Amino acid sequence: ALVGRNDAVWSKDHVTALRRICPMVSGAISAEASAAEVEGYGASKLTVDSAVKYLQLADKLFSQAELYHFCASILELIIPVYKSRRAFGQLAKCHTSLTNIYESILEQESSPIPFIDATYYRVGFYGERFGKLDRKEYVYREARD
Repeated sequence: ALVGRNDAVWSKDHVTALRRICPMVSGAISAEASAAEVEGYGASKLTVDSAVKYLQLADKLFSQAELYHFCASILELIIPVYKSRRAFGQLAKCHTSLTNIYESILEQESSPIPFIDATYYRVGFYGERFGKLDRKEYVYREARD
């Protein structure tokens, strides 16, 4: 279950958005805190704090991949947590990051080469000649410029 520190920071809409990111989270919300069961191996509990850490990691990785639309959705899930806890420093950083993300989205959308038209390749290295890379596979995105 997704368990808060006695602070219901996520509404049903937030949990629905969280489910879009992580389908393993069910839509059930408990009465005492914003909660959602995580399906899988037994009754696992995910606290709001640990969920925020995972969301921050996802935000960082999506940002590195230049998938800014996902970053915006993730940060909009983190903001209510900081608001409810009156963590104004973290809230300010989150809003600054969100501003930068929206600017990056505008830049992507105004690019002559649409981001969705990027070409992806699966690159595999096989054979002893590749040393440590033998049997490793990577996804490569062709540069847009």
